[in-house]
Amino acid sequence: MIFSLEPLAGLPLPVAASAVLIALLGFVVGMVSAAFGIGGGFVITPFCHAVLGLPAPLAVATSMGQIPLLSVAGVRRYQRDQVIDYGLAGALLIGALPAAQLVAWWLAARPASAWPELIAGQTLPDLLLLGVFTLAIGGLGLYNMRRAGEETDAAPRERRRPLGKVALLGIVFGALSALLGIGGGFFAVPIFIYLCGLRPVEAVATSLFAVLITSAVTTLHYLWLGQIYFAISLIIASGSMLGARVGAGLALRSQPATLLRSLGAAQVLICLGYLALKLS
Repeated sequence: MIFSLEPLAGLPLPVAASAVLIALLGFVVGMVSAAFGIGGGFVITPFCHAVLGLPAPLAVATSMGQIPLLSVAGVRRYQRDQVIDYGLAGALLIGALPAAQLVAWWLAARPASAWPELIAGQTLPDLLLLGVFTLAIGGLGLYNMRRAGEETDAAPRERRRPLGKVALLGIVFGALSALLGIGGGFFAVPIFIYLCGLRPVEAVATSLFAVLITSAVTTLHYLWLGQIYFAISLIIASGSMLGARVGAGLALRSQPATLLRSLGAAQVLICLGYLALKLS
């Protein structure tokens, strides 16, 4: 399963053509992800789940597999501009890493065939993924859009380092990351902006660094468990790594309000599309 392209055979195009289109999707995802400090899973998980038709645990793991390669390209650009707060990222990772591994183990503990169908052909993991994804991503998307008008470079900003609170919130960051197959940046960016007082571009850069570490460790865990279509992850990553370099450059040049408003709109639109595909 790890290096199989089997899910692509279910698409209406030849496998080679499907792989090219998925790599192009990866480019767009990489650009968006590096610009917003997220892992891109909020696009790839719904794609694997609703379009490729993978069961929820495999969709989550396959999405997670492309995130480390995507993130490293954006992180290198942010390191060059020295906008990553490693102390806050480290505090977040203290809670995130063990939480992510626990959830990854739980998802892989039972095969997809062991879960009975409950509603409209959806199993418990399917419904859990769909519900948590919609509430978490959609809710934060609306919140980011509402707060966007308050964020300007000229606004005075009190920088804080509540490391204990950040470590506790890291548990949620890691759990949601592994549960939804995302980097978790949609949750970390607001923490760094609203709780720690970082500028949006600093929050994006710090979040992406934390996403890189969390996703790399969790992907290794999924590989060890054999619960991942890693060949598909690599196809997505081949495009996303290029897109990430473009996205990081856009973030460094963007206004704070534009970053938050664009991130919020993207989150809401993805949730609506995901619901439409899975429930149609």
